Amino acid sequence: MSHVRTQIRDRVAVTLSGLTTTGARAFKSRIYPMDSAAMPGICVYVKSEKAIEERESLLVKEVDVVIDAYVSGVTWDTKTDTIQAEVETALYADRNATTDRYLNGLALSLEYSQADSQYVGDAAVPYGVLRMIYKVQYAITRGAPQTAV
Repeated sequence: MSHVRTQIRDRVAVTLSGLTTTGARAFKSRIYPMDSAAMPGICVYVKSEKAIEERESLLVKEVDVVIDAYVSGVTWDTKTDTIQAEVETALYADRNATTDRYLNGLALSLEYSQADSQYVGDAAVPYGVLRMIYKVQYAITRGAPQTAV
């Protein structure tokens, strides 16, 4: 079984696969050749992780899950806004109301942190990137990083 951090990244990618605007173009990598055939598309990865609470056997961590939305064309502002709305809707819908956990029970919390955009006009295919960051907290038992508790 993989590290909970990897399971979280994979769950986010699965949750975002099939959005109306990006379709099945949700990739579990920060490095993916986003050519015009792959756009609009999403890359999902974990940027950083830190411990936020430690008890005898419990360790609560927080990871920054990054979702980069790539869009080509002159209407990229509108398309990235649409993708951001679809991402937010899908992620917050992956919540269990009984346990109040997110991402199929892996996450204790899911919080939108920030978004930033950039347009690259000098590429072979001009494109824009919207980077969305979500803070995700999860807990493990020390020495068992493959199982969320």
